[in-house]
Amino acid sequence: MKKTVTLLLLVFLAFRIQAQAPQKFDFQGVARNAAGDVIGNTTISLKLNIRSGTDVGPVVFTETHHPTTSSSGIFTVPVGISNADNGPFQLVDWKTGPYFLQVAIDVAGGSNYTNMGVSQILSVPYALHAAEAQEAVHAKEADYTLEADHAKEANRWINNDPIVQTGILGSGGILANPAEDANLIWYPRKAAFRAGLVLNDAWDDSNIGTASFAAGNNTQASGPLSVSLGDNSIASGSGSIAMGNRSYASDVGAIAIGRKCLATSSHTLAIGDNSHASAENSTAIGLEAHSTGDRSFSQGTRTFAKAVESVTLGAYNDDQDTPSKQIAINDRIFQIGNGDDKGRSNAVTILRNGNFGIGSTVLEPKYILDIAERPRIRHNTTSPNGNSAGIALDNSAGEPKGFVGMKADHQIGFFNAGNWLFWMDNNGNATISGATYNSSDRRFKRDFSSLSSSLTKLTDLNGYHYFWKDSTLDQTLQTGLIAQEVEAIFPELVKTDDKGFKSVNYTGLIPHLIESVKELKASVEYLQTLNTAIKVQNDELKAQANGMDSFRKELSDLKALVKLTSELSSSSTQIDSALSNSKLSDK
Repeated sequence: MKKTVTLLLLVFLAFRIQAQAPQKFDFQGVARNAAGDVIGNTTISLKLNIRSGTDVGPVVFTETHHPTTSSSGIFTVPVGISNADNGPFQLVDWKTGPYFLQVAIDVAGGSNYTNMGVSQILSVPYALHAAEAQEAVHAKEADYTLEADHAKEANRWINNDPIVQTGILGSGGILANPAEDANLIWYPRKAAFRAGLVLNDAWDDSNIGTASFAAGNNTQASGPLSVSLGDNSIASGSGSIAMGNRSYASDVGAIAIGRKCLATSSHTLAIGDNSHASAENSTAIGLEAHSTGDRSFSQGTRTFAKAVESVTLGAYNDDQDTPSKQIAINDRIFQIGNGDDKGRSNAVTILRNGNFGIGSTVLEPKYILDIAERPRIRHNTTSPNGNSAGIALDNSAGEPKGFVGMKADHQIGFFNAGNWLFWMDNNGNATISGATYNSSDRRFKRDFSSLSSSLTKLTDLNGYHYFWKDSTLDQTLQTGLIAQEVEAIFPELVKTDDKGFKSVNYTGLIPHLIESVKELKASVEYLQTLNTAIKVQNDELKAQANGMDSFRKELSDLKALVKLTSELSSSSTQIDSALSNSKLSDK
């Protein structure tokens, strides 16, 4: 693989100006191969040509170097220290520019150079032309001093040029307290940088962290590796970042961004306006969002995430929970707030045990799904699992064999084992496939007493035909009782709702019907016994009547005989009279 070098910087740091001519300038770059990997700790060969006029103009100075790269591939060489074949560096007439620097490299350290391109040399060397210098540089070393007759400004970097300012961490002078005004500070002793306006002690040595950066107005980065930007923001924790207006990051890795945001525990993040992340690894984003539980997350308007590893979203969630610092199964681990500045409330609350609450009054859900208000399940014509609204129920094998929901547009029912077993229509008419059973085990009951006068009570009831007044109910002819009449006789069979409307337990009439049938049966049996006795008596009377008929016949015969005897007697008298008369006539 062909190796190349990437030139990162053309840095001009130090010049010796003697007899109004520059002595040298430094060239710095980074060596990388074609894959982009740095070529570290390697001696390379470098050939530098200075061309006049254009990037292909005549070479006015040439020299070679053999620097050793650092572990990160960086190398630095001084340009102009040798007497080249085409003349010394001092003979370059900088005022007749432009000039271009051509770079060639052999990463193997030999002389097989690869051309890396040509770049224009910018204004630094020209400004160093002693007769016409307009700006000067602050020398990197003490003996590099400015002697230009016409230099108008000193102790400045050159406009429009790259800048590298080196230093040794922990060495060098101690920063004097800066003036309370605009300042630009590079502090090598602590490898720290400051830029902006300071009106307090935020940029004093005691408030500057190692390798820290602060810019803005009264920003303070006192923690090592910290960054503070904006207005009066403070980053005091190691590796912390504070940005915005009076934001504060006070612990390791803490980040506070926005207006008066606080990140006050390790590895916390607070973003927005007055948001506060106060527990380890917590995050608060929004307007006055608060995360007080370790590893918690709060986002929205005045939201609170208190439990360990909890999440809160929305606005003004309920904040009455008091979780401990330890994990507990009843902790609120997820909340969606839907309150406002007049009152806090939750739309959703989920506990660590998995219970899911929906609604503002379900802050401690007792079931896997706990709903505060009436839910709605919609009809869906595009659903691949059936379009009617309802709930499918699994059996023990995990198969959705049961269903409770809409059977048709006006029917709600229960579906099981492939069949609709029970449903009710919009008129209140119920249909059941099978029998109904009421719990009636003797072991469930106590304080028994017998029914009395059931037949008499039932006969006091009146059955009616009627129609419902409510047009939403079945408008066909109905048959039934009147609850008020039933209540007067069987009060235990009538219930009154909270609106005063009464309903009848028709099933409760069955025991009274049974007792009435028993009463009727006893009456029938009595009548049957009485009828039998009457029949026997009747038979006896019939027998007696039959005897009377014989007597009557005998009496009739006797009467006939008496009559005949009477008639015979009369005839005998008549005969005797006639005979008597006949005898008288004979005389």
